[in-house]
Amino acid sequence: MFIMEKEEVEQVIVKINDYLSKCMWMEFVLCQSSLAGIELFGAIDQSYNNYMDNYAIKIEFEQPHFVSSVFYWHADTSTSCIELVLEDEEYELNTKYQVERGNYIFRINAEGFGKTSILIAAKRISCEMQDENTLFK
Repeated sequence: MFIMEKEEVEQVIVKINDYLSKCMWMEFVLCQSSLAGIELFGAIDQSYNNYMDNYAIKIEFEQPHFVSSVFYWHADTSTSCIELVLEDEEYELNTKYQVERGNYIFRINAEGFGKTSILIAAKRISCEMQDENTLFK
């Protein structure tokens, strides 16, 4: 597995944030977590009981080093939903959690959690999204 370049990571983050900015809300659930990866599924309708089959967006983090998260949350779509942590915080988290080189530290902004957001350190990020023309009608 090759290391993802920072520019590639930033492109995926922009794609996710752009997609979510078109939503009035998005509810997420952490569905899968293992040493191989973490899968987050988002849906605009919480009545779906099975997010894995009825998602609007799926975000995957490959080869995670650590995760600090609740299992279910509402994304704050009025701001950037996902971002890389800033350099000074990255240094602090790297020291605290002994994050290995080659990992990126992602912050997911969950509504109502303020600075206590979701943190995931992983080597790669990818996403799948439903067609916006179908989703936002």
